[in-house]
Amino acid sequence: MKRILLFIILITTGCKENNELNNSNDLEITSNAVTSDKRLKYILDEYLKEVDCDNCLHEIFFDRVIYNQTIITLRNLPYDTTYILKQKPLLQLKYKNTPFIIFNGMEDYFNGQYDFGEKGKNKIDWFNESYKSMQWTIVDSAGIVKINKEGSLPYVAIPGVGYCD
Repeated sequence: MKRILLFIILITTGCKENNELNNSNDLEITSNAVTSDKRLKYILDEYLKEVDCDNCLHEIFFDRVIYNQTIITLRNLPYDTTYILKQKPLLQLKYKNTPFIIFNGMEDYFNGQYDFGEKGKNKIDWFNESYKSMQWTIVDSAGIVKINKEGSLPYVAIPGVGYCD
């Protein structure tokens, strides 16, 4: 009988601690202002010169391959709130009045809320709007930026592109 009672207490206590662990917010965000350097501004300027879709969803994916090399993927998609909710972006930025959502691999470890702003209220007819899909892969190797305008999927290498030059 004592074993059964002890077992029930352990299960109840263990479940309670696990539940509190899932619901508690013991992480404190310490940065409230982030700035970028000239490389990212250059990349975004080049992208914005060619993008032809004001009502698109613009995404940036960062993939640090080795300590001094990062692969950045930029792409645009038709705006879809269901897609955004499924992807769970944590970071967003606005550059020259163009909103971007940022992915870097943290999304599965944190929960956040995306600010849909005015776009979330608007339904866009993608069949009537001219839409040009763009997907770029940028390799930043030791501060040298190479833009490949025929990019691959995020986190996937492009054949023939040297990533560790």
